[in-house]
Amino acid sequence: LLANPVQFLFYNAKKRARERNILFTISKEDIVFTKYCPILGIPLVHGKGQPHNNSPSLDRINPFLGYIPGNIAVISYRANTIKGFGTAEEHRKIADWIEKQPL
Repeated sequence: LLANPVQFLFYNAKKRARERNILFTISKEDIVFTKYCPILGIPLVHGKGQPHNNSPSLDRINPFLGYIPGNIAVISYRANTIKGFGTAEEHRKIADWIEKQPL
């Protein structure tokens, strides 16, 4: 199972969806795995153990729609953690605030 990141992401997402009562209608073919996170540009490294910043993560682009075709993307665990449940507008406001802080 660990040798195939798409299979790993699929079955883990299916388990989470079942446990949390989240809509799940995707197939393994809907999961497009790339070598780099499309958000942060860091390499995606599939491995054993606890997830780390470079671990691939199956994101629900709009978390309220569930795991449905067109609403998923493989991104890094780090990007998914940052993204959370925030909207694009909320993330822009956070970025604007951070840029205004004296460092």
